[in-house]
Amino acid sequence: MEKLLSLLNSIPEYCTLSESLSRNESVAVTGIGQMNRSHMIAALRAENDRPMVILCQDDAAAKRMQEELKAFLGETFPTLPSRELTLYDTAVVSRAWEQKRLRQLYELMQGVTTMQIMSWESMSQRTMPPEVLAGCAFTLEVGKEYDLDALTDRLAGAGYSRTS
Repeated sequence: MEKLLSLLNSIPEYCTLSESLSRNESVAVTGIGQMNRSHMIAALRAENDRPMVILCQDDAAAKRMQEELKAFLGETFPTLPSRELTLYDTAVVSRAWEQKRLRQLYELMQGVTTMQIMSWESMSQRTMPPEVLAGCAFTLEVGKEYDLDALTDRLAGAGYSRTS
């Protein structure tokens, strides 16, 4: 990675990207091949240890970016899933993708996620505002006692429904 960084630092466009990031500005890496884009993003990540969101053109490109960054940086960064459309009537619908999205967005909001990869489609899907997500989130601890009525009310207020 050090050799790659030294080579990239001789490219004026890369230096401009790095300087913009150091000033907390958004940057766009476009007009080059996928592998070259991944090289640049990995180098920017290695040089600027700060949270990043990477926006890709589609889910396949986001997955490919995830795999390439893992190869360059040795770390797997989460990819925000897009909505799974169900185009027919169903008795039961899995909410696993919603839970995964909410977990990733919550961790991004809390600063736990250092790099989040997403497609244009997954980014543009409707979700709750960060303030609402923060207000609805809470942690239950093993061995601690909770008032069942208060817990039920809080869960109902967060959008859950009580069933038998």
